Amino acid sequence: MQLRTQKSRHLKAAMFVVLAGPALGLLGACASGGGGGSAITPTSPPPPPPPPPPPPPPPPPFPSEIAPAAAFETREYTATAGLPVIGASAAYAIGATGAGIKVAVIDTGTIDNHPDLQGAIVQTFDVCADTACSGYDTNGDPAMMTRQPDDIDTGGHGTLVSGVVAARRQDNYATVIDEGSGIQGIAFESSIISIRADSPGSCALTGEDEGCNYSDSSLVRAIQYAVDQGASVINMSLGGTIDANQDLENAVRAAAAAGVLVVISAGNEAEPAIDDGMGNITPAVGGEPTEPAYIAGEAASLGRVVAVGSIDTSRVISDFSNRAGESAKNYYLLAPGEGVVSTGLDDDVVFPDNPTCLPGESTGCNDADSEPDYYRISGTSFSAPYVAGALALMLQT
Repeated sequence: MQLRTQKSRHLKAAMFVVLAGPALGLLGACASGGGGGSAITPTSPPPPPPPPPPPPPPPPPFPSEIAPAAAFETREYTATAGLPVIGASAAYAIGATGAGIKVAVIDTGTIDNHPDLQGAIVQTFDVCADTACSGYDTNGDPAMMTRQPDDIDTGGHGTLVSGVVAARRQDNYATVIDEGSGIQGIAFESSIISIRADSPGSCALTGEDEGCNYSDSSLVRAIQYAVDQGASVINMSLGGTIDANQDLENAVRAAAAAGVLVVISAGNEAEPAIDDGMGNITPAVGGEPTEPAYIAGEAASLGRVVAVGSIDTSRVISDFSNRAGESAKNYYLLAPGEGVVSTGLDDDVVFPDNPTCLPGESTGCNDADSEPDYYRISGTSFSAPYVAGALALMLQT
């Protein structure tokens, strides 16, 4: 199936009975009345030892406050569009940054030369670099193949997702220095394990299903790799039609059993029912999360799998966002997924046919440099990494 870029111990008890007061006196009298024994003088039992002092309370994970939350609401912070919606500055004010937490981004890969991602990507792995995966040849026909060097995701999906999680903060909140460009991720000191798992050649496909897709087998290997590398959180901004094959779902369950938190986008397929006025009704779709997010609410997920839908900047659920339904109930969260700004590829890569911008132009053209850029995007693919990053903040100790 193809998915798309969206000992217990038993102790024997012994009971000791201590007799004191009149009972002990009675025993003494009986002893003196027979056999010439001497009487026993009752004595008081020793006082019990004083109770041990209570243990000291555990130290708080963060200082009570580094600075007011407003001090962290810099230009970079507001430029993301999403961070103000969720109030991330309150976490920053008590020292949460995501430092020391590994977040595995299973996606289409992440470029390593974006200025806002310098130091964020600590490890990369391509599932299909050395092992043949199901993919597509240059004619678009299905084939088993390894990744070719020129097979890139020109949409930069994985780079955008990684930026939402961990783009590095450049602005100095203490001195209010603005370096003039860029954005920051929600967990801007977390570490990204970038795992590429899309099917070779799929990113070059065009048509109704344009864009990168994934096979279950590649995603299973990617999840296993993330767990083996010590990821605390896995982000999967992808999904597809639910089918009978449980290999992918079992890999997610195994990650949860290993203690990893798995965050999965709910999907962008929601549409209302349509009545054509002639008695023909097209039923609503998107009432449940797509695969594999739909397993978030089941017992085998152990409360460690979260499906994530999208809201706009007014905190209203997005029309396109798949809902929780019954399957993911209680394990479905909403996060910003409309108009999110994140780290992208150079616009010449994304829009190769656009002309170079002339002085004063900013739309419909590409800038003259060859530097990575920033893009405003929408979808539950970008809601999920906000939750993954928030979990990194919470896991920090």
